[in-house]
Amino acid sequence: MMDAELLRQRRAAEVAFDDPKPLYRFRVAALLAGEPLRCVPGDRVQVGDEEGRVLRVEESFEHPELVSVRFFSDERIERVDPSALKIVAPHRPGVLLGEDELAARLEEELQDAAEPRGLETLAEAARRRVKDAIPLVVPLFEQVETASGDALRRALTQVLRSRPHGEVEVAFRHLEVHPADEDLLELPVLCATATDADHAKEVLDRLEALPPEIAVRVIRRAGKGLIGAGGPAFASAAARERVASLAREHPSREVRIALFVAAAAALVQEEELLAALGSDTPSVRGAALAELTRRGRGDAALAHLAHEADAGNVARVLAEAPGPVPLAQLARLLERAGGEAPELLVPTLLRLAEHSGEEAGELLAPWIRDGRGEGLGAALWCAGLLSAPSVGAEVLARLCDGSLGPAARGLAVEALARLGHEAAAGACDAWGSEFLAQGTWGEELVDSLGLLLGQRVDAGELLGRYLVADPSGPARRARALDAAAALLDAGEVGAASFAKRLCRARPSLARFRALADALG
Repeated sequence: MMDAELLRQRRAAEVAFDDPKPLYRFRVAALLAGEPLRCVPGDRVQVGDEEGRVLRVEESFEHPELVSVRFFSDERIERVDPSALKIVAPHRPGVLLGEDELAARLEEELQDAAEPRGLETLAEAARRRVKDAIPLVVPLFEQVETASGDALRRALTQVLRSRPHGEVEVAFRHLEVHPADEDLLELPVLCATATDADHAKEVLDRLEALPPEIAVRVIRRAGKGLIGAGGPAFASAAARERVASLAREHPSREVRIALFVAAAAALVQEEELLAALGSDTPSVRGAALAELTRRGRGDAALAHLAHEADAGNVARVLAEAPGPVPLAQLARLLERAGGEAPELLVPTLLRLAEHSGEEAGELLAPWIRDGRGEGLGAALWCAGLLSAPSVGAEVLARLCDGSLGPAARGLAVEALARLGHEAAAGACDAWGSEFLAQGTWGEELVDSLGLLLGQRVDAGELLGRYLVADPSGPARRARALDAAAALLDAGEVGAASFAKRLCRARPSLARFRALADALG
């Protein structure tokens, strides 16, 4: 039980859940008081006799909380179960750092710039317009080539754009750059900062003259900076038309593909995007699908899935397209998941949760009976959200066959509770102590089960756990929505803004559609 002062600090963090300062104060006080905390990126932790820094925390169905740690001793990265580590010092948000501390952290985060703490540090450097950050961030464009998504390039662009373009040019000239790497570094920087048409023309002239293998790397680093997402010089109609022309007419096929994928897809007409779906290059089809979705043509992207051979493209459309995805399409994708593309199972089951009723339950039942690992966890989670009582028998049978580990067993009991199954209360009594022994995720699960079963659970206290440790996975997101719905039903409007944000995330779960409609 928290003492009054610690509870007050937690309430302050809950009320201002988007402000890192009260959250940091609460986490420091909770650590000193011996209260359990979920890890967040940037925490300093001890694992055995070694210490390290948390890079990321992953929430999956098979592993409700899995922590990636970079150890200080030898820089290796390992995934660690949270029960095997101890938080030594909570992550201190960049907004609380002094100038010297921020500069030191910038240097610390160079190798992990694309991780959450690295991105936060770059954002803070941009907010404060830190001049000394320029020589540190320019070499980081190399990491953009291999980073997942576009977050790192955007963060680097923000840092460079926070300073005058001329200042960035001067800082670049003082860097020690090998002549062979000059174009690879300078051209992406110019794309991020250039302010006049002459700069844009110079970049595109140099890009056109580069060997194809170098040009492709420059394009990947520059990304949408080539069409105005960085320096305003590239937002002009002339510069954008030049980029579009190069994407159509450059003599190198590799350069044309790189330009279309990285930037030019945003410049073409819808008819050209639809034609690009027939390309024999998966990355071109993926860029066209992403651009169609961005333009609000998710229907066209979804219609293409039946013909899309690349499972990665299918998974990205399932993650981004507005729903619900028609059941007939999901049925075809589940067939593929059972054959040549098992990686499609989890993203397809996530979208199945947008539906309700027995037809969806029939599609799900085989995966409850025969699933394994992450796919089984997704199926059990989905079962509780379908409002299909017939799947309750499948869940109960799988729960009782002795094959489930603690995480899957928790999802099965939770599914029974959401379905209102008569065996739910007994299952909670039978395995509740096992769940509690799992640590913070097990405690959250037991309280969520109590809420679903109508027991005396403080929904506000439960929601507070998600406010101070934001849910990133679908299982915790659904539990947070259950708690928010209970509070809103009781007339507590304080949960509305947090619940609205959760409702806007995908998939748009059918169980909470009425809640989403009520929140607008």
